[in-house]
Amino acid sequence: MLKFTNPITGVELQVANQDFSDEMTWKDAKRVCIELGSGWRLPTKEELEAIYEQLHKKGQGEFKSAHYWSIAEYDSSEAWPFDFATGTAGYNETRMGSFYVRAVRAL
Repeated sequence: MLKFTNPITGVELQVANQDFSDEMTWKDAKRVCIELGSGWRLPTKEELEAIYEQLHKKGQGEFKSAHYWSIAEYDSSEAWPFDFATGTAGYNETRMGSFYVRAVRAL
């Protein structure tokens, strides 16, 4: 089980052990995380940044150097991904684009 305490918020997060097998749209990403039950969801941009710093940079969690969806919405047709290649929140992207997904939940 992957978990860490977010140094900014102090919230302890559990991170799914692996990505979903395929990249998917934002709407599908949101749905599959919720379908896991027990509080699983898409992470915020800030949580993805903490996951990048606390896990990915330390070689934990087998994250890809690619974009991951966050729950953050830009507007009615766009949302914000996080780029694990650069460690930065990506620019707003159409929700119809396909990115990787890693679910989180607060402990």
